[in-house]
Parts: sequence; C-alpha cells; structure tokens
Amino acid sequence: TTSTTRQQRFPPSLCTGVNSDGHPLQEDTCGVCGGNGSTCRKHTYTMEPSTAMPGQAEYKPISIPKGVRRLSILKETSTIANIALQTKAGKVFLHAPDRDTDIDFRGTILHYSRTSTGSELVNSQGKVKALFLVTVKLTGPVSDTSTLPWVTVTYVRDVREPSDNSYSWSVGDWSVCTRTCGGGVRTRRVVCHRHRRRGQPIVSRDSFCEEAEGQKPHDMNLCSPFRCPTADEPVYIWRASSWSQCSEQCGYQTRQVACYKMIPGSVTVVHDSQCNFIDKPPDTNDCNGPQCPVVGCKDGKLPCSFLLKISLLNCSNAKHRSLCCASCQISTSSTQTPNRRGSS
Repeated sequence: TTSTTRQQRFPPSLCTGVNSDGHPLQEDTCGVCGGNGSTCRKHTYTMEPSTAMPGQAEYKPISIPKGVRRLSILKETSTIANIALQTKAGKVFLHAPDRDTDIDFRGTILHYSRTSTGSELVNSQGKVKALFLVTVKLTGPVSDTSTLPWVTVTYVRDVREPSDNSYSWSVGDWSVCTRTCGGGVRTRRVVCHRHRRRGQPIVSRDSFCEEAEGQKPHDMNLCSPFRCPTADEPVYIWRASSWSQCSEQCGYQTRQVACYKMIPGSVTVVHDSQCNFIDKPPDTNDCNGPQCPVVGCKDGKLPCSFLLKISLLNCSNAKHRSLCCASCQISTSSTQTPNRRGSS
C-alpha cells in the first residue's frame, strides 16, 4: 500500500470505439462501455455501533467486494471513533492519517479527507481491484453507543444476468430481538447460492461466495442495547417502521420514524425533541428508479459545505438534496466544476 499524487486519482478510461451514431462510446455508472446504466445497482450499508459487553462497544466490519465502483465511506462528525480499512487477512492499511491523502491499495486509488469536526470521507471513483474491509476503531472505552457515529457505505455494481457457476449471498430478514431492552440478539438466514442460467439457485459452500463477494454477512447481531426503563427513569428511543416499496415514478422509499417514551408497561409516542441526544434515523432512502424532484429540504448533520468544496456533494441524489438543500442551491447557481460523482 502506497501513497500517490492526486493527479493519479482517476485512472484513464479503457472504453474506446464509437456507437451507431458515430459518437465516442462512454462508460456508464458501473463502467460498462457503451452502457446505459440499466444493469447498475446502488448498494447502501450503515454501520451502527453495538454494545458487546458492559463498558465496551464495537462495529461489525463491512466487506467491499472486488469490482464495485463509485465507493463512498462517510463517517459522521466525531472525534472518538475513526474509520479503519483493512485487508481480508486483518492488516490495517488506513487509519486516522494526520492529513488528507491518497492511498493506492493494490491498484485501487482511495482518497481520504477529514474535517476539523471529525467527519471522515473515503471515496474512489474507479473500479475496486481487491476486496477489503471497512471497520471503525475507537479512541478509548465507550459504554454509551448513542455517542458514537454511524458510518454509511455506498457503491454501485453491475448486476447483469449471472452466468453458470456465479455465486452470491442470499440474506433473509432479521428476526425480532430476543429482548426489548438490556441487550438482546436477533438472527437471520444467510446462505451462499450458486446461480445457473436455467433452474433455481442452489445452496453452495460459503467459500465460493467469499471469493466472489467478500465476507459473509452477519447472521446474528446484538440489539436493544439501551438500559431497561423504570418508573422514575424512562427510556427515550427512536423507532422506525419498515421501508415502503420503491416509487417507480420517483425512485425513493419512505418510512415512519418517531420518538418513543418507554416505562414499565407503557410505550407512547412523544415529541422528537425528547430523542435529540441520538441522531434520528433517516425516513427517506433512494432506491432503483429515476431521481425525484426537490420538494423542500433543510441542511442536516452531513458536512454539506465540505462535500461541496471537494465536489462530492451529489445534488441529483434525493437524500443529499434533502439534507444539504442550501449547499445544493449554491452548487446549481454557481459555475463550479461539475460533480465528479455523477448520478447514483
């Protein structure tokens, strides 16, 4: 793993030739030469802290598969936790550098930047050429996970019809948590499937999917880590409903998010201000389909001006527009260089 200059950050395109109209071919979002983006899918994952043992907190690592593009790893404002990138074997190759830098990890150029408030961003526009893991390292013991930041990981990948003997993880829904407070466990079914051109997928060995897509998704997770309420000390938590179906007209989905007050034998909805000590989970999410028009927004906790400054604010993305409307208005009314990230 070596550092490189910023000029080497975006490798030259290997897409050559012309289309039927005589125009030069261009790569689409997923790097398909002459493609139209129809085989491209955006993946978004959120890393949330959980309490493993009293007085300790941890994050479950996320695998970045080989072959994905437009990778973005964004950590919320925090100085008590830092992004760490490591190889499949567990060797850390990026963790809390003291300045913005570019890292060449086995041919993949990763740009790291950090704000004065502790937000961190790692991104790569080209193709990821080797699998690696994203995790978070704490600067010291933390018992209250509500003070820890969330990390959002997004990338796009080509999802064209699989050929014979291609492998992918099949992930089921999470079960209900075994406890409503005080720390419980939830589980889900995760199996490796071998896909065939004809017939149904068949269950295969995990090692095949690990080679094709990276680390097996977790099939068990800690949940409800907050303390149990008492009559004198209620607990305030955010609760979210299931996501709605993706809107074909607009390309987004929604859910209800509300603040709940919990005391023994009673759970009631209260004003959002009661839960202000914890970041409110998002109630909108981009999904497959055309982008939505702006219908009103307000700047949120994302480092909007920082993303705008380094040309990584994607105002065609509904979530970015809703969280960073003021910065997006500046972007559209100025003569800045076009967004390098492009459409999601």
